[in-house]
Amino acid sequence: MRIGNDALAAPKYIKEVIAAAYPGDVLGLFHRTFGDGSKALEEFAKSRKFFEIVDHLAPFDSSHRYDLKKNLPQIYKDAKFCEYIANAYPTNIIMISPFCEHQHPRRVMIPIFNELKRIAPSCVMVNSIWGRGEQIDGICTEIHIETTARLPSAPRGEYTVSLDGFGGNKRHPEAMVDADMQKVLIKYATARHIRAWGSRHNGKWDAIKDPAARDQRKHFPEVNYLRGYRMSLKVREGVQSYNKEDLLKTFSDDHGAKPPTKDNKLLVIIGKGGGDRIAEVFDSKGNKIDTMRRVLPDHKDTPKGRRYYSGKYAVEIADKAVKNTGSALIEIRSGSRRLPLIDGYLRSRPK
Repeated sequence: MRIGNDALAAPKYIKEVIAAAYPGDVLGLFHRTFGDGSKALEEFAKSRKFFEIVDHLAPFDSSHRYDLKKNLPQIYKDAKFCEYIANAYPTNIIMISPFCEHQHPRRVMIPIFNELKRIAPSCVMVNSIWGRGEQIDGICTEIHIETTARLPSAPRGEYTVSLDGFGGNKRHPEAMVDADMQKVLIKYATARHIRAWGSRHNGKWDAIKDPAARDQRKHFPEVNYLRGYRMSLKVREGVQSYNKEDLLKTFSDDHGAKPPTKDNKLLVIIGKGGGDRIAEVFDSKGNKIDTMRRVLPDHKDTPKGRRYYSGKYAVEIADKAVKNTGSALIEIRSGSRRLPLIDGYLRSRPK
């Protein structure tokens, strides 16, 4: 199974998407929601970094009931462009989704997909459904996950999984980087691919707290934000995690602060025995790779303890560990405490 980013507002940060991608990644984007995405799609295809790219053609409609009369003429025009891209840059698989998260029945969607297959025979069709949206035999289904509390059954046939919207509403506020993504990987092990998503993928520092309208958004992701989200979908290395008194967060809370900031950087909370000023990070062979600084006040919620922040993204530190040792395992030491080795790309889980 392949992984990558659902960089839906990618037309706003093309260079960052390309720089953050690993060879053979997957990618998702909106073609019309954040302006004309034609240039972005071509740049991504030209980079040859992506195995396949899902392009949602219609501007996103939060009602999930798209106006067909209004949208279909432009969808068919953009599908012709997708066909051009698929043939001009054949190292990529271009996947066409007419609507993102639609609730239309199959009797409505089958004629649309038939026309899209006629217009863009070199592309793979994607049926991105939500709620009452129906699967169509012979068309790749895309499902969207917003919480690990209730994971839907895997669709029949070929399917993809998007984490677009995970943590994006008041009912399910937990970000995907704080959730048990290993549970998701196991549940959907048969998926064609899974794409990661955070609020900044859509230009907001927080999906709930940032009120910016779509055309006013400015909090787009840095390269290491994208890389960190992508690596949150890797299989965990090792089995050791922390106890309930300690916590490693690969992404500290995002407050929309301007750089330099501790937002989204590596954070550790040590319940007992931490040092007064610093925590040090070592790779699995004992090489020091980072120093984290204590920030007051101490954490009052669960787990209670001293907070230490790095000035780097977790992915930068884990990359250094891999470069040094071939392993992503890191160890954090502070005061009288030496925390167990843990995968530096992933949030700790209670035992």
